Amino acid sequence: IWKKSFEPYSVNKLFKLVLARDSRKFFRLFKSLNEFQQLQNKFYGDLIWQPKKFPVIMEIFSRLGFFFYWIFDNLQKAMGYIIAIHIPIIGLALLPAFFPALPILLMPLHIVFMELIIDPVCSIAFESEKEEIGVMKRPPRDPNMAFFGLKQIFKSSLVGLILLAMVLTVYFFSMQEGHTGGEIRAIAFTSLIIGNTFLILTTLSKTRNAIDVLFEDNISLKIILFVASTMMFLLVSVPYLRELFSFEYPGYKHFYLAIGGGFSLLFLMEMYKYLHLRLNPGMKVK
Repeated sequence: IWKKSFEPYSVNKLFKLVLARDSRKFFRLFKSLNEFQQLQNKFYGDLIWQPKKFPVIMEIFSRLGFFFYWIFDNLQKAMGYIIAIHIPIIGLALLPAFFPALPILLMPLHIVFMELIIDPVCSIAFESEKEEIGVMKRPPRDPNMAFFGLKQIFKSSLVGLILLAMVLTVYFFSMQEGHTGGEIRAIAFTSLIIGNTFLILTTLSKTRNAIDVLFEDNISLKIILFVASTMMFLLVSVPYLRELFSFEYPGYKHFYLAIGGGFSLLFLMEMYKYLHLRLNPGMKVK
């Protein structure tokens, strides 16, 4: 009875059936097991004769983790800065479309000048920035978390709206003082450049303040900021450049609004950073 019942499913026939159907899968499986065994033997063989390889291996993994966190942070900060700085540019460029009576603030040449600052900062200064404090003490990142999600977009947009509000405040205060259209444009555009400079300094690091960022070893940042500041000074001072950018000279004492607005933005950003660090004990405040 047993022989008659199990004859169609004998071990020999079953083995032949499986080999005929899945021979390639079995081949790959045993090949992988063989390669794994060889790697394991080689590893344990080296471990017996060279036990000092353990610290080297751990150092390699540590440096890889540090490298990925460093790249991740810098790319994330650069994307946040791009969103934040373009919101005031869009808002100021569209302002005359909604309020035709107001003087035009941003012209194509002004936007090109802004982009000549933004592009090198994103591609050079942010990528050259040093790692954050306590970068290797962070908990593992959630693999399902987006690289630049809604939270980061909202935060960057809010920073951009604050910068836009600062420039508009300087803009309307300049109008109240009775300046001409060219003078208003010069003062407001200067406030945008100063605000952009302070935005760069406060965005480059989440754990260091703007003064530490300014004096750290980031040569590209210093060069970009120096060139931008020098060019802005020349745009206001040189008559040919003033005419080219449709500026009028209001006198240096009237730029106090632009400087005060830039420092107010820097103060708000640095206070937020300080409070954020104080509320997160795992991150060291510097």
